[in-house]
Amino acid sequence: MLRIQPFWPAKHSQIYPLLAKLEQEDYISVELVPQRDKPDKKSIFPDRQGQGCAQGLVRSADGRARAARRDDAEGVLHVLRQTGIRPQNARRPARFP
Repeated sequence: MLRIQPFWPAKHSQIYPLLAKLEQEDYISVELVPQRDKPDKKSIFPDRQGQGCAQGLVRSADGRARAARRDDAEGVLHVLRQTGIRPQNARRPARFP
């Protein structure tokens, strides 16, 4: 079992649905990278809102991050929405510093 600290222990079966939900909400962008003799690989990039939310959660000391102690994507999205940053339709990948 993998651990996404400090939120919850996660299995692969939880991570992929969470990534799909984050892409649907425009917090991340996914690019398919063709591979020879293999399924396409996915490269995942945080959008500007996703990057800002992630940095805010890391810096957060007021307990908002503790609200993400739920075992589903809705808990994480709740925390992201509480930061006051809303996703946009633009799909420009942003890079973490």
